[in-house]
Amino acid sequence: MPKFTVRNMTMHYEEAGEGPLMLILHGNTSSSAMHKREIELFSQHFHVVAPDYIGVGKSDHLETWPDNWWEQNTEDVAGLIRSLDAGPAVLVGSSGGGIVSLGLTILYPELVRAVIAESCPESYPQERLWSIVEDRKNPTRELIGFWIAAHGSEWKQVVEQDTAMMARLAERGGHNFYDGRLSEIRCPVLLMGSFQDMTIPEIDKQLTSMASQIPGSELYMVNRGAHPMMWSSPVQFFTMAQSFLIRVLGSES
Repeated sequence: MPKFTVRNMTMHYEEAGEGPLMLILHGNTSSSAMHKREIELFSQHFHVVAPDYIGVGKSDHLETWPDNWWEQNTEDVAGLIRSLDAGPAVLVGSSGGGIVSLGLTILYPELVRAVIAESCPESYPQERLWSIVEDRKNPTRELIGFWIAAHGSEWKQVVEQDTAMMARLAERGGHNFYDGRLSEIRCPVLLMGSFQDMTIPEIDKQLTSMASQIPGSELYMVNRGAHPMMWSSPVQFFTMAQSFLIRVLGSES
């Protein structure tokens, strides 16, 4: 089982395939265990690494999640890329993983070749954060099953910590990502999402705003599915991802 030590804690990751380095970064309350299909498909052409952030999945868990959880994940993933010593990586981030992907690209551009960020926000307004907190008080059976698959017997602790973090951010009035620095990104970026995504508030406006700030970026939206697009519209996701990677990497992909 591949592992990486960061901040005196153990980060677990899945690994498959050969070729250019690609990291698949999961969203909040998810884990690498939920990306088996993406790992299988992308590993046909890439050396795929899919980590569990510290605090989730098979990685060491945290008693309390920090309010800068996404930023901490960005630093940890940067350390993982360096430890792999395989050159800059293609980042594929879903939901919260898209936040980490774009944040890493801003802070450490030398570590990133290209980014595919799907179903991710530019900001979370206060009302949406409170809505997430309320919704998790009465989760559906399907959602609980998802959390169990992602985290095993410790799923409650993971969800409780993520929810507590969301509540603290809501108390502060909401949360903006990227510190207004999206315009600093210079590598190829593909943003994707679904108009029907009810998890990200006004996702079409948020992704359009993000695309307008990132030089040379591309934006692809579908009018079907839900959150995240990667899973609700997999054919469209993989078709666009493959086309983008061929254009920006050429024969390597």
